[in-house]
Amino acid sequence: MSFNAGVFTADFWGTAQRNAVIMAANKTGLGSVAHKVTQCILVMMWVFIGIEGASVMSNRAKKKSEVGSATILGLVVLLILYIGASVIPYGVLPYKVLVAAPKPAAITVFEHMLPGFGGAFISWAIIISVAGSWLSFTMLPAEVSSMMADHHELPAKWGELNKKNSPQYSLLIVGALTEIFIIVATFAADAYTFAISMCTVTIVVTWAYAAAYQVKLAKANNDAGQMVIGVLALLFQVVGVLFTGWGFLLLACLGYIPGFFFYKQARDAEGSGIVKSEVVLAVVIAIAGIISIPLTAVGIIPVF
Repeated sequence: MSFNAGVFTADFWGTAQRNAVIMAANKTGLGSVAHKVTQCILVMMWVFIGIEGASVMSNRAKKKSEVGSATILGLVVLLILYIGASVIPYGVLPYKVLVAAPKPAAITVFEHMLPGFGGAFISWAIIISVAGSWLSFTMLPAEVSSMMADHHELPAKWGELNKKNSPQYSLLIVGALTEIFIIVATFAADAYTFAISMCTVTIVVTWAYAAAYQVKLAKANNDAGQMVIGVLALLFQVVGVLFTGWGFLLLACLGYIPGFFFYKQARDAEGSGIVKSEVVLAVVIAIAGIISIPLTAVGIIPVF
């Protein structure tokens, strides 16, 4: 309703010189083209974290068909919201005002549209949104941990359910680890960048495995179309994480080290034990994680 086509189209293309002057006035560099591209890839992967939520909770769905419908519906709704939130503000306030606006810029935009009320409204909306995200990011890893326990990849205790049919032990572990992550992020030089980088590289590992499985399944079914999609998805995930956060990927390997011991405990209890290839892979990942410690200390991996 507040969108103004005149504001949106005014100096639509701009010039590199004008943009540089505005950015310099706000002590923000334009950066290289390569930097812009990699940052866009990082943010693009970050904003879609959670799109796999319906699949993770699929065993609780009344009908399996709802899983696919929920995933597609979620993707479409996210696209509409993200495109709208990214484009519409440029029809409300000039570019130079948005660049100078304190983060989150949505507060400035809403305060302009609804003076005295808009800023407070969107601030409360952000709090509610974060609370909802926190809830979902507590449920999803707890559910995954519970399913891994069912498949003997984590100790059986991780899959124990309380009277509400929720994995209580996994919820406690997830809650504790979330608190540790928030404390570390608080002391990071750039908490937001640290958070999105760590979250993105860790989730991309699982997405890459999902894409690799699609390639394997397509090959087994002789489905060339799905094979092409799977290969493209796998390449995007691998290249994306290498270009945007290889250092954070090394840092994330630290988090896998305790998991190896839990995995061994679960396999031993099940009676199958772990094989040589798994030991080799665990050692390689552990070495990568240990390497990240001095790289972080000297600032090559920008955390503190």
